[in-house]
Amino acid sequence: MSFGNNTSNQTQGKANQGLGNAESGLGHAVGSQNLENRGAANQAQGHAQESKGKTGNVMSGTADRVSGAVKKGLHSVTGNQTAKAQDEAQRTKGETQQHIGQH
Repeated sequence: MSFGNNTSNQTQGKANQGLGNAESGLGHAVGSQNLENRGAANQAQGHAQESKGKTGNVMSGTADRVSGAVKKGLHSVTGNQTAKAQDEAQRTKGETQQHIGQH
């Protein structure tokens, strides 16, 4: 199950925050305001990127969850068990995306 760019943004955002924190700390330790500022900028960029990924996961997850639930209900009425199972998988995928976006 792949969640694409949203999860990548979350992961890369956390990495940029870590890099920024290290740069900022090193800059402070050696007295380099330029390095300290660059670190702070990387931290801010990382926070924004992580937030973008989280928001995207929650939004995608909500769409999949609602769509899967609605289609599952329809297919329950029509008796199409194969489509019903696929719809449940889509709903579960959406639930997982929402969970990833919240953490």
